[in-house]
Amino acid sequence: MCRIVYLCRSRGGGNLELISQGFRKLFKNFVSGQAARLGFTLAEVLITLGIIGVVAALTLPSVINKFKVKQLETAFKKSSAVLEDTLVAVLSEYSLEYMANKKGASDQLSTVSNSERATINDLFAEKLKIINVATIKAGACANQFTCELISKNKLYDYSGNLVGKYSFNNFSSAYDHGQSQVAFYLLFDGSAIGQINFQHHGPKDGVKVTIDTNGPFKGPNRYGYDIFDFDSGYYWSSCCGNNKSGCPSHVFYGCYNYAKANQNPSDSSKGYWESLYK
Repeated sequence: MCRIVYLCRSRGGGNLELISQGFRKLFKNFVSGQAARLGFTLAEVLITLGIIGVVAALTLPSVINKFKVKQLETAFKKSSAVLEDTLVAVLSEYSLEYMANKKGASDQLSTVSNSERATINDLFAEKLKIINVATIKAGACANQFTCELISKNKLYDYSGNLVGKYSFNNFSSAYDHGQSQVAFYLLFDGSAIGQINFQHHGPKDGVKVTIDTNGPFKGPNRYGYDIFDFDSGYYWSSCCGNNKSGCPSHVFYGCYNYAKANQNPSDSSKGYWESLYK
């Protein structure tokens, strides 16, 4: 039976004193002086914590922005898939699926009558998983829900400037010629989709649909971030934000195409999503 701890050998045959000395020598290689004998001083601990705090303050905003952008990108991919699948399915039933493809200034399409537009939009609504509908009729909100949606939420442009209230009836694709009312559908997954706008500029134009990938009650409610216009027409189709040459300041078309291609509208060498919140 062992009587002296320092000379006791473990069953594995190792000398505990030699092992202890080895750990002390290894510790001194990294920490010298008083700290090696007594541990870290309060000042040293505070300095270390201060450095960690500074590094966190510098890196945390970037990490948060990347997380927010990833959420927006994921929501866009989901909403765009729902929109395009439903849109093509509905148009195909009327042999109008070609309208969902990109059009040029020289294209001359068959005119879609007002009655047919209304019927197609009814079918479009039936195929969506809707929990509520906001409606503008004769230029005014048709019910209390619509009035509250508009008054309680704000809308921002691509650059982050306040546009005003969340007046979805003013979205680029919301108003359709010949339609007496504008509908905006809130879906079960939290997103929102507007009705189909047919040939806003006449038979040469295609279709337009506005989507809010996370719905009006969750920010940032900002064009090119969570609000996009699907546009198969050619008017201002390359516009994204307010800084594109030849694009009116009130037009936000085009961001949908850039987002789907993951291409920065001003610099093709950069990705679309990585350029947000910069």
